[in-house]
Amino acid sequence: MTATLRQQIGCWVHERWRTELVLRVPGFPWLDLCNRHESLTKTDSGRARACNWSDTSPLTVCRLFPATGARLLRHCLTQWPIRFAEPPQASFGAPDLSLIIAFRGTARLPQLRCCLASLWGQFGVSLEIILVEQSWDSLLDATQVPGVRLVHARSTSPDMPFNKSWALNVGARLARSDILLFHDADMLAPHGYAQAVLDLIARGFAGARLPRLIFYLDAPSTVSVQTRQSLDHIGFVSDIQSNGRIPLTMTKQAYWDIGGHDESFYGWGGEDDEILQRAETLRLYPGAFLPFIHLWHPSQPEKHAGLTERESFIRQKMEVPPTQRMSSLLQYRPGDLAGPWCRTQSA
Repeated sequence: MTATLRQQIGCWVHERWRTELVLRVPGFPWLDLCNRHESLTKTDSGRARACNWSDTSPLTVCRLFPATGARLLRHCLTQWPIRFAEPPQASFGAPDLSLIIAFRGTARLPQLRCCLASLWGQFGVSLEIILVEQSWDSLLDATQVPGVRLVHARSTSPDMPFNKSWALNVGARLARSDILLFHDADMLAPHGYAQAVLDLIARGFAGARLPRLIFYLDAPSTVSVQTRQSLDHIGFVSDIQSNGRIPLTMTKQAYWDIGGHDESFYGWGGEDDEILQRAETLRLYPGAFLPFIHLWHPSQPEKHAGLTERESFIRQKMEVPPTQRMSSLLQYRPGDLAGPWCRTQSA
């Protein structure tokens, strides 16, 4: 997209000058950046920011000036660097954290491996990564993704759509830690991410949603990062999102107290918003303060199949109060809602 002169001038008047202050003048935190019609609240004595709007939203300044988006990424990484590492040697003690990723297929293996390298770069924390392959046939083995606990959550029929919620519940049941992190396979995390989670749980919070900004890379930048395992060559970032839903962390007790992930969601989308509403009934950390990077990948071919029906399902689901949804989910055991797929299809 090429911005018109009018758009550029409007952005300078409302957003670009604030961004330049952040990038050029010490003492102006990047946490305060948002669009002209949005507002933020400082939380946790100024450490974090809460977004006072409901949906995710892209920063206009970076959409119109992608080179500024790359500058902002480099600025955030000076405070929260991303480090890539090899898998550590196997540990047989209980980990500090159990990080759970749902996955299907092999098309996104390069993104997954890069994501795992950033997670192995966490410091001062013992971490287990549970990779749950939710599919009919298992296509992964330990040589493709070393260092993780690889679990196959077999679909109940060959045509069953991806059920991320079911996969995450499977991982949560197998977790050896009392602290759960639900992470996406295409997301790079700063190396202080896991330690920040531990600190907040130690302070008595039942969970947290920590991404303040998510930097969405384009295809060439993503290939460069995956090939080099370096972020030094990124020149443009046009899509930077505020108020992201994932990653989400909770104690295991809190997770099951609210019913875990809702396994009635099939396909892609909706389950993250749904569980976040239920999580907000807990003592959730009030705000966010971390940058994350999202790696580009082609859209999943099945994602748009049945989109209208899925959107209607999500809308109807979200109209039910979170406490009522929670009570309903607590009547089921994990796996009960995902299991009927083959019976429904054959009826």
